[in-house]
Order: sequence, then C-alpha cells, then structure tokens
Amino acid sequence: MLQRFTASLSYSSDDEASNMAIIDFRLQSGYTADKISLDHLMETNTLLKRYEVDGKSVMFYFDKINSKATCVTFHLIQSIKVKEIKPSFVTVYDYYKTDVKRTVTYSLICSIQIDRFQPQTQTWGSLGLEEQTVENVCPPKLGTCPSSENITCENEQFAHNCTDDTQCPGERKCCMEGCSQICIYPDFPLCCPICEDELPEDWESKFCHSHYAAVMKVKARSRAKLFQNYRFGEDTLGMVVQYTLDDQCGCELELNQRYIVFTDYESIDEDQREISIRETSLIVRFKKKYLKKLKAITCLIA
Repeated sequence: MLQRFTASLSYSSDDEASNMAIIDFRLQSGYTADKISLDHLMETNTLLKRYEVDGKSVMFYFDKINSKATCVTFHLIQSIKVKEIKPSFVTVYDYYKTDVKRTVTYSLICSIQIDRFQPQTQTWGSLGLEEQTVENVCPPKLGTCPSSENITCENEQFAHNCTDDTQCPGERKCCMEGCSQICIYPDFPLCCPICEDELPEDWESKFCHSHYAAVMKVKARSRAKLFQNYRFGEDTLGMVVQYTLDDQCGCELELNQRYIVFTDYESIDEDQREISIRETSLIVRFKKKYLKKLKAITCLIA
C-alpha cells in the first residue's frame, strides 16, 4: 500500500529566513520510505540540499526556509502489516537555534473514501516553521466488479463480509456476487506485459522507473518463486507466489525457466504472495550475465 506524505513549511520568525533547517520524519511501524519519490523530491525542490534515511527516520536538510511556503512530498510503502499502529511524529528545527523547533504527531491510517484525499492540517505555531499536512491516500484498486444487473434479491437483509475495497486483501475488490457483497478478484481488460528474450535497449530506464527488478522462476502454471530484487541493492525475497497472466497474451512463461521481472509496486503483493503481470511489466528471459548489469546500474532519474 502506497501513501503520500506532504509537509508545507514556512518560517514565521522576525528574521527573513531560518538558518539551516532540518526535518526529522519518524516513520510509523511497518512503513518504509519510497526511494524513487525521495530522489524525485531532490530534483524538484531547489531548497532541499540532501536527505538521509537513518533507521526509522528520514532526515531532510535545507540551507534555509523563508516566509514563502516550501512543500515536501514523498511516498511511503507499507512493507509490513502491523496491528494497532501508534502515531509517530515529525520534528522541524533550526540547526543553529535549537529553541526554534516544532514537533507534531501524525497517523497514516487510510480513509474509507479512497476516491479523494483526506487532508489533516496542524499548525506549528509562530516561533518557527509552520503548517504541516498529512494526506492519507489509499489508491483506488484497479479493475471493475462483475456485472450484477440481472440479479434479483427477494430478501434485502443479505450478508456482507466487506463494505469497501480497503477491507479486501491484495487486488481483490468489494463487489456484489449474487446477493452478497464479498471480496473477489475484479475483471481486468486485456493488459499484456512486454516480453523479451534479450534486455531491450531502454532497459535501464525501465529499471529506474520500477520498484521491482526481480528474478523469478516458474514452478508450475500460475505459480513461481521470486528470488532477489535488484532494484534497491540485492534484496532477498525468497517466496513462492501465485501469478496472473492473461491467457490471451502472447507472453508464454516456460516451466522451470527463470525470468527478470521489471514492474511497479502495485503488481506484487508480498503479504498475499501474489504477482499480477500486466502492461506495466517487462519480462526478460534470465541470463547470468545480466546480474552484473543489474548490480552496477545507478539511477539518476526518478
């Protein structure tokens, strides 16, 4: 699950601008910062000089912040599901004036209204940097529910095991089936990946715009094992997953053959152990010589 954090900062002291300013964003349990969005922020925010990911904190360093609002926006990925997640906090302070600082708490609990943002705004006060906004974004799930136009239910008191998509795991949506509302796989249009026997010329661009560049071995029809993800180093996945690939697609995955899967974060659900191979994916037949290229590439774009 991807969520977006936005902080809007301004300096409200008598001075025209702060000294070096630091934002200490403490991550909630189960969340990691999305490196692609952090790198994109570095390219687009001229006042931001650098960032550091240190354990459970993301630190942003600014040369200064003035009275004009400066926005910091990046994405968070829920890597582990944690029950009863406690709120965390964000601290902003002037590096040379330690008394000029503000701390606020935040929570990234998803709203049921997934079709629009639900902002929460808090003010940090008049001593320093002010106005922080957290946008809790639960992106709408892809696909459409099967048609239920011709179904007639005599008893309207039928059972539901869900009321909205956020209560359904993985790619499942909350849909009407018969006279009940349940979590089922939605209908998708024909969405076929790009399949290649060799790494294409533009593979580096695809690599840098993906969240996964994972080695996958087909174990059986609709079942495969994911080994390493090379997108952010060499992250061992080591899991057997169910994969979906439209039968009408010309990309046939051979039994016991290994492939490199370039795809986005939405395509792989590590908790449910599912991978959806669709139009955002690039599938390349694995060759050992490709590993050196995957390990050596440095992404300079978001």
